[in-house]
Amino acid sequence: MTNPADDSEISVETFDVGSYAPAQVRPSIQDRQETARLWIAAGLLLLLAILMLATFWALLFGNRDWESLRDPVTNLLGLLVGLVGTVVGFYFGAKSK
Repeated sequence: MTNPADDSEISVETFDVGSYAPAQVRPSIQDRQETARLWIAAGLLLLLAILMLATFWALLFGNRDWESLRDPVTNLLGLLVGLVGTVVGFYFGAKSK
């Protein structure tokens, strides 16, 4: 009985690996929308956290008092809380469908 490897040789030059490679799968539009919603929601939550931390930092370690920070922080906080609430509600509302 003969060994099949002795009868024929397979060389690297004649073996085409490209035809056996798996095809790349593009993410669906739903997956891309989900990713975009996630990044928007996470970015706004991060922006809200940065605003809160900067306010506390300025109050604790800066030469600022609450009266000088009250108006800008109140305006920005109201704007960001509204945006974050809308976006997070939309994100989780769309995710639960």
